[in-house]
Amino acid sequence: MLKDQITRLKCFCSIILILKDSKSQMQPLLAVGALAMLLLTMGAGCASGPRQRPVREPQAVVIEVEESLADEEDLAGAEIVVTFEDGVLVLTGTAPSLEVVRTALRLGGRVAGVEQVVNRVRVTPGTGGVGGDWW
Repeated sequence: MLKDQITRLKCFCSIILILKDSKSQMQPLLAVGALAMLLLTMGAGCASGPRQRPVREPQAVVIEVEESLADEEDLAGAEIVVTFEDGVLVLTGTAPSLEVVRTALRLGGRVAGVEQVVNRVRVTPGTGGVGGDWW
């Protein structure tokens, strides 16, 4: 970023030198415009670039998701194991219904740092879900 700002400053100085040699009546206006462009591009350089996701320790994300799932009354009867790596949250285990699985996925996806949720929770047979299927 500093290298970009130095390059912009060099460009600005070149513009000023060219304008200094110019005998135009527009010289002051061009100088102000050049300065404004430099300031705008320098400010934009600070905010540009790819957005980075919040950096969080995987264990902190796992704990937050587990606490969120434990606090949800609708998840009674579910046995869900949580793992997290590189922005990907993986839920595995069993749940009594598809609605319980959906609730777990929704809650997991709300946690800061989670970019993707992978569902490997199986609906257990005989409890209103489709037995043995992965959802």
